[in-house]
Parts: sequence; C-alpha cells; structure tokens
Amino acid sequence: MPLVKICGMTRPQDAEDAFSLGADFLGLVFAKSRRNVDLRQAQAIMDAVPTFQNFVGVFQNQRLDEVQSIADRLGLTYVQLHGEESAAFCKELSAGGFLVIKAIHIDGNTGVMDEVLNPFEVFAFIFDTKLDNRSGGMGTPFDRNLVEPSVWKNHRAFLSGGLSPENVGAAIETTHPYAVDVSSGVESGPGIKDFRLVREFIQRSKRVLP
Repeated sequence: MPLVKICGMTRPQDAEDAFSLGADFLGLVFAKSRRNVDLRQAQAIMDAVPTFQNFVGVFQNQRLDEVQSIADRLGLTYVQLHGEESAAFCKELSAGGFLVIKAIHIDGNTGVMDEVLNPFEVFAFIFDTKLDNRSGGMGTPFDRNLVEPSVWKNHRAFLSGGLSPENVGAAIETTHPYAVDVSSGVESGPGIKDFRLVREFIQRSKRVLP
C-alpha cells in the first residue's frame, strides 16, 4: 500500500481536510506555478495542521540559498526539486539535513533505468510528465513502461502525472510505487482541492475503495 502525497496546497482548509482523510505528505509549491504560495501563505497552511510533520516544499531550478532559506524558515524536512537540479545540488541539500525528493521528467523518448538514478544521493525520486518544457501539475500521464521494473524495487519512487481517483488503483497495480502524488486530479480549479475527490483518491490508493 503506497503513501499518498497531495500537492499544491493553497488553502488552510484543504490541508486540514487532506490531513483528516489520511494524506501522508502535503506539498507546498514555491516554484513558478498556478499553485505557488509565499511564506505567509505557507505558514498559515502549516499552522492549520500543527501536528502534521510531512510538508514538502516544492522548488524548481531555484538557487540553493533560496531553497535552504525557505525550508529553514518554515522548518521543512522534505524538499522536492522539480527542475534540472544536479546530483551535486541534491547532495548539498541532503548534507544539510533535508530529505530530498528529486523529480525525473519523462518525455516519452527516454527510459528511466537504475543507472540514471544512482548518482543522486536523495531520499526518493518522483516520476512526472514533461510537456513542452513544462513539468508537474498538468494532469497528463506518461508511459509507465518507460520506467524499468527494477527502478520501482531499488528506489523509493513517487508516481505522479495524470493521476486521479479513477486511475490511481490501476497505476499502483502496474508500478507498485513507494508513494503516489496528485495535484490537479483532485481539484475543482487550480489549487482548489475538492474534498470528495481527495477522499476517493486516498481511499483508492490505500485500498479502502475498489
């Protein structure tokens, strides 16, 4: 049974709902995005669920000092790097005590093998779809056959890209990921989570619903 990350939190109420429904990770986006939050908004969201420890700060091609500063000020443990950050960049953050989740963008042309991932000293990877130089939050799946079966066994891997309550069960059956990650698939609008969709996504991910 995989863990569940609900990403793109923009409202305290949505964080409360996701927490109450059993989400394991909640994502706060600090990169350029329709779901971007600033420090004040992020703190308000975190304050809504003060006992929850697994907030994930999402960054994309930002300076190391900027990532460190935001994560330190909010007391984040998890940092997701959703751009083209190098293995050295990831290593420096890991050395600073952060648990790094590194995104691997899949564009339909290149497969993902262990050799691609091994240079990265990170907590986990997240596999997501790359579209026209954009990545993340676009609600589009990638060809999961491009990820070698050994990758799911040898690395902690978050599956993302076009997941929804309707397809997450089948996606889990074919990949057996460490965690599943969703944003637009449980929204009524950008950054606005739909309680019913979040509930169904979590229940289907954790096999409460068929």
